[in-house]
Amino acid sequence: PSASTQLSLGSALISAGRYGDAEGTLRPLVVADARNSEAWYQLGLARRAQGREIEASASFRTAASLGNLRAQSSLNRGALK
Repeated sequence: PSASTQLSLGSALISAGRYGDAEGTLRPLVVADARNSEAWYQLGLARRAQGREIEASASFRTAASLGNLRAQSSLNRGALK
């Protein structure tokens, strides 16, 4: 499947509450293309939903450094907790 198809699947899995499956779909995307900011952001969402805040923050930081504004917002929300 294309990267956009995998990204859409990852997002759908997150929406369905299947966070581990989403992570398994999204992780290969960031391995294949470390500059895919949306994949990093979605990976952060999946990790945060699994209670893995340190890993989620690392994913959000990477996405934010690549220009993903939603990731920056997620980092700010995490800092407020």
